[in-house]
Amino acid sequence: VVPDTGGGDGELRAYVTVRQFMQTPVKDERLGNQGWLMQVAWQNTGATPTKGFRYWAMLREFERAIPYAFPFTPAGLKDFAGGELGSSSSVNTPPLFVSQQQIAKLQDGSRKMLLLGQADYQDMVRDARHETRFCVELVLVNDPGGANGSPFSFSYHPKFNSVT
Repeated sequence: VVPDTGGGDGELRAYVTVRQFMQTPVKDERLGNQGWLMQVAWQNTGATPTKGFRYWAMLREFERAIPYAFPFTPAGLKDFAGGELGSSSSVNTPPLFVSQQQIAKLQDGSRKMLLLGQADYQDMVRDARHETRFCVELVLVNDPGGANGSPFSFSYHPKFNSVT
């Protein structure tokens, strides 16, 4: 048991963050690289499990530039029920596909793409609600054909990145 140090929420709480943005090539032996799968690994680094854990992640495209302000959660978005996420545990989102056509538009500058998501959960001990949000732009850094490793790095958008 981790002692409560008495400082606000103390140490006895769940703490969900993004562990990693994963990228995997989708290849066809005859046609070569067909695109990339993106996944988000959520982790609970806290001392207790979550309760009511729900999460989502998605890709959003914008013409030429990403606006500073836009609705973070699109209408009709479906989240994924996680139930509980144990202490020191992680879960991956379902894969999101980035096609060669989308990558070509990122290369020529006609499109920008964001990977964004949110996790909501409660503490087991105090029942407090918490939310973690992230919003990163996909930035091409390598050949998207996959010859030189993963093609994307991630640049944090000035808004929509928070942990409560």
